[in-house]
Amino acid sequence: MAAPDETGVRAGGVREVKSAARTLELLELLAARRNRPARLRELSEALGMPRSSCYAVLRTLTKYGWVRTDASGTLYGIGIRALLAGTTYLDTDPYVRIAKSALDRLGEQLDETFHLGRLSGWTWCTW
Repeated sequence: MAAPDETGVRAGGVREVKSAARTLELLELLAARRNRPARLRELSEALGMPRSSCYAVLRTLTKYGWVRTDASGTLYGIGIRALLAGTTYLDTDPYVRIAKSALDRLGEQLDETFHLGRLSGWTWCTW
């Protein structure tokens, strides 16, 4: 994703919505941490976001299941809705469906496990 310029406009002339960008940055940070929950302070510092804003975004994402918390409500991790959105993408991507059937057949024939990877921008995505 192209970074916005100083006016908040990305390539193509679309103005960035700050709250949406913060929400996505937060979700991506939590996803990148895998199964290592983080505290509010750690997340807000990593994103350069005021703690009050970070907390409001976290509470909203928690309410809708995109973020989960521990029993004390002080540690945050990626939630079940992220999994559901990701599996929906996999279920509807025609390339994944084609590759999966070929990899499944190969796996049965060779008694090996295969993984599909695809470059997304400059980042590898694996399934």
